[in-house]
Amino acid sequence: MVGTFTLLIMDNLGHLGAPSAVVEDVAVDPACQGQGIGKAMMRHAITLAAQSGYYKLALSSNLKREKAHAFYDALGFERHDYSFRMALPSASP
Repeated sequence: MVGTFTLLIMDNLGHLGAPSAVVEDVAVDPACQGQGIGKAMMRHAITLAAQSGYYKLALSSNLKREKAHAFYDALGFERHDYSFRMALPSASP
């Protein structure tokens, strides 16, 4: 395996139940970076979302990952809002 990503699909009540997609966990083996693998994976995710009728495709990226931001900019993603997260304590039995 040289690359991977996760495509999450959800229905959105705020958009009359219209589905949207979220890309997560995009990764390419460092030895294979720069060969277009990440671009091909993201173009596949974009095409899949568009052909499936999702109204948007979103992702978030760590603020420190400037090269990743340039990569997503070049693919046509626009920078939008802020992303928030909260680490949750592990559920104990």
